[in-house]
Amino acid sequence: MAKPQNASTIDISTIRETFETNFYGMIQTTQTFLPLLRRGSIRALTVDARSLGS
Repeated sequence: MAKPQNASTIDISTIRETFETNFYGMIQTTQTFLPLLRRGSIRALTVDARSLGS
């Protein structure tokens, strides 16, 4: 989002696109890495998504 948005006027497609990236994307990444973590000797996953939001 290039500019600040108001919850009462924002287009729902913008919200869906943001959720697709920030919410579902994180779930997909976790599901992808879990099998690798379970096979490894160090079983920790740290995600710093503060600066990755759309």
